[in-house]
Amino acid sequence: MLKTRSPSFSRIFVLERPDGRALVAFEAHSLIEAQRLRKESWFCDEIKDHDVDARTLRARPASAAETSAYQTALATAPSANGEDLYLAYLAG
Repeated sequence: MLKTRSPSFSRIFVLERPDGRALVAFEAHSLIEAQRLRKESWFCDEIKDHDVDARTLRARPASAAETSAYQTALATAPSANGEDLYLAYLAG
């Protein structure tokens, strides 16, 4: 799922389930911005197939392995152009 982003410095964050398993990696400018994603209605709709309530997810900076997985997914995404919010799902 891609959403429009403004170009500027960002970091990779993950939203993780209450059990600590990372669900999705994405770029955000700050932890506060990363936490806001779970409140977006389009995101709540997006993750319904993953059997998780977005309100239970916790944002945190991505680990090195999660960042690498995100970058690999972004590099191989057919429409990732650096200007959109790309969600890389890390867990089923």
